Formats: sequence, C-alpha cells, structure tokens
Amino acid sequence: MKLPGASAILPLLCILAVCRAVVALPGSALSAEDRGGLHARVERLISEQVHAGIWSHLDSLQLEIRPFVCKSLPADCEIDLEPLTERLRGTNIFRARFRRQGQTLRVLTISVFVRCWEPVAVAARDLPRGLILSTNDLALKLRETTQHSNLDLPDPNEAIGLRIERYLGRGRIVHRRMLRQVPDLNRGQEISLTVRSGGVVVSVPARLERDACLGETVPVRLVDGGKRFRARILSDGCAVVEASR
Repeated sequence: MKLPGASAILPLLCILAVCRAVVALPGSALSAEDRGGLHARVERLISEQVHAGIWSHLDSLQLEIRPFVCKSLPADCEIDLEPLTERLRGTNIFRARFRRQGQTLRVLTISVFVRCWEPVAVAARDLPRGLILSTNDLALKLRETTQHSNLDLPDPNEAIGLRIERYLGRGRIVHRRMLRQVPDLNRGQEISLTVRSGGVVVSVPARLERDACLGETVPVRLVDGGKRFRARILSDGCAVVEASR
C-alpha cells in the first residue's frame, strides 16, 4: 500500500484545524479573560452590598474574598447575590446564583472576610490602674476593630470622670468594662446606719464592706457586735437598712 505524500497530507491537516476552530467558536465556556470578568462582576456585587448594608457607617473597611471557581459558565449569565450572614466584622458568607434565560446554571457559596477600621476611644498615654480619667487621658483614633466583638465606648467623653480598673498602655482601645464609677464612699469607711424595725428607729455606727455610690445597696457591718446588714446609701455618710441577715 502506497502512503500519501506530504503534499496530500498538508491540505487534510489544514481542513481539520479549521473544523476544530469552527466547533470551538460558538461554545459558551468562558475564556481565561472572560472568567476574570465574571470574577470581577461577583466581587463588585459583593462590594456594593457590603458598603450599602450594616457596614455602611464604617469609615474604612477591606474585603478579602476567598477564591471561587466559575469555570465553564457563560459570559452573559445573570448573577443573583444573597448575603447568608451579616457579621459586622470577620467572616461572612454570600450565595451567588448564576442564571441564564431563567435557568440556574450554578450556585456558589463565597466566603468574604471583612476587616474594619473605626474611630474609637484609646489611651492617650499609659493609664495606671485606679486613675480617674480626664480629657488629657483619652483620644479618638482610627483603629482596626476586626477582632473586637463589642465596642461600647465610641465617644471618649463618656469615660471622663470614671475610674479605670486596670493598667492600659498608650494607644490601646478603652472598653466600658474597664471603667467604674468613682465611689462616693469607700470600703471600710464608717457611716451612720439607720435601722428600722416596726415603729422603732435606731441609728448605729457601721462600716462599709465595699466601695459604694449614692443609691446603691451594699453590705455593711456594725462597729459593735459585727452583725451584717444590706443597706441603701442615702447620702454621704448615711445609710438605711432595707433587709437584715
């Protein structure tokens, strides 16, 4: 059997190449460039939803979108995006539904990590434990708050006049749980305790067993005899028994 020469094979190869090109042209799979465009559309939709959602009040945020695969999806498909979680900080989940001509082609779950920066109250200098805070002790600064689940002191003025219960280094964020109201009376201080029993009213000296503010009900102990009561602080140096032990 005589094999065809090179002059006969070359036209056949050209015909096969043209046929393969014709078959590939009308296909709906995305090229690498088109897939990049589809990724960009999804990322743009996520960004728009984040900036219009519960994050809209933040001064600055950064989105870290985890990689997702949209291979073989048509370039002209529609994208419906739905947030499955709305956490102000940290990881959020979005569901992206890719549709074409009313038919759902694929549903992807996309993870988005949200980093936030917010203006918060911080220590303007090193703050020792027990310090009663003044305007020079605090400042409002932009800080990353991604890892802070509860920022309850957005305004430094709310902390003025309160006592800090722990040492706090310069630049650290101040939380309300670190603060205490300055007591009107101190632990161990002697007060005049009014004891009411029926129609009998007796005033006796007692000592506070912890710091107290006006209006608080705190434990006290009689100077003579050591009996304990819970008494309500009425004024500086005066208290009345509400219940006995």
